Parts: sequence; C-alpha cells; structure tokens
Amino acid sequence: MIFSLNLSIIKKIRDMAVGKKNSGFFKQDAVAARLLADAKRPQQLNAAVKQAMAQAERNRIYREARAALEKPRFIK
Repeated sequence: MIFSLNLSIIKKIRDMAVGKKNSGFFKQDAVAARLLADAKRPQQLNAAVKQAMAQAERNRIYREARAALEKPRFIK
C-alpha cells in the first residue's frame, strides 16, 4: 500500500517535471541504465589474476596426476 502510494506520487512528480533532456529525471534514468548495463556485462579479470588462476589450475592437475601415480605407503 505504502509502496504503491509512493510510486504513484513519484509518477505524478515525474509528469509535472520539466521535460528537458538536462533535467534530473533524465540524468537519473541515464545513470540507472548505465548501472544496469554494467551489471549485465561479463566481468573481466586483469592479466595477472588471469595468469595466476591458470597456473593454479595447472598445479591442481599436476598434483592430481602425481597423487594417482603414487603408491600408497604403509607404516609399520
């Protein structure tokens, strides 16, 4: 109830606002659109992080291969 009331008030204020492209409502919409576009865009990692992640994956594969070849040791 309160949310819908506030939303209707905001819509009335927007309708009464000056319709110039430089007005606050257009700027606010542009900022919201930019944030939404940034949120949808896939995130890119910098080269150092990407290289470190690749090296960690290679190390994991190497350790798994070594563990598979290693004979189990029994301690008496």
